[in-house]
Amino acid sequence: MSSAPGLNLQELEDLRDKVHWLLRLAGDMHIMLDVHSVLRRQNAKLDIPHIYLQHKGDKDFVSEHAEEEKPKKIPSDGHVLEFRGGDAGHWVYMHKGEEKYNSYTRDHQKSGSHQFCQSFALLGACASSAAEGQLHKRGKTMGSLFEALKPGAANHGANIRVVVTLWDDYFQAVEADGSEVKEWFFNCVNEVNDYLLESQEEKPGRKTLNSSVKMKPIAEKGVQITMKLLREKLKDISQNADLIAKFV
Repeated sequence: MSSAPGLNLQELEDLRDKVHWLLRLAGDMHIMLDVHSVLRRQNAKLDIPHIYLQHKGDKDFVSEHAEEEKPKKIPSDGHVLEFRGGDAGHWVYMHKGEEKYNSYTRDHQKSGSHQFCQSFALLGACASSAAEGQLHKRGKTMGSLFEALKPGAANHGANIRVVVTLWDDYFQAVEADGSEVKEWFFNCVNEVNDYLLESQEEKPGRKTLNSSVKMKPIAEKGVQITMKLLREKLKDISQNADLIAKFV
C-alpha cells in the first residue's frame, strides 16, 4: 500500500482506522433499514412509505425491515437503496426506477473513494420518503440534513460531518428506545466488531474494505461496547472529517 501525498503510511492508516467501523455498521442492511424504521415507529399515524434495498443485477436481493413481510418485488413507485459493485461497491438512491441521488455525481464525496456513500444515499431516501409521508417535524430535520450536503471538494469534510449528525441522531434514538431494540442494535454492533477483530488475524491475500490491511476494531476482545464509546468515535470522525474526505 502506498502513502497518500502529504501523509505517511501510519497517518493514512490512522485515518482509515477512524472510519472502518462506521462504514461496516452503516452498510449493514438491517441497520440501514432501521434508521428509516425509526421514522415509522415514532410516527405510526403517518403514511410514511417503506424503503427497499436491492443489489443491482440481482432481482432476488430485495428487502425491507424485518418486522414486515418480504415483498415479492419492489413497487414501481418504491424508494430504493441500490448497491452497485462488489465488496467495496457504491450505494445510490432510486425512486420510481430512476436514480435520484448519487454522491459521486453530486460531488458530495471524492469520486471513487470508499467513504459514506451508503449514509448519503440513506439520508436522501429518508428525507424523500418522510416528505412524501408529510412528516413535518422529523421530515424537516432529515430534509435539512440532506439539504446541508454541498458539492465540491471544499465541502466534502463538512458533508462527512452531516453524516456524523445523522448517525448520532440515530444512536440517540436507539438509546431512547426500548431494551429489545437496544439489545438488537448492540448485537449488530458486536457482529461488526467481531468482523474487524477477525481482520486482524494473519490471512495472506485477504481483502478488506478499501485496503488489504488489518482493520482496527471498535473495542478489543472482552471490552464492552457502549453508546458513549460509539458517540465518542463519531466525534473523532467529525474532528478529522476534512482529512478523511481528502485521503480515505
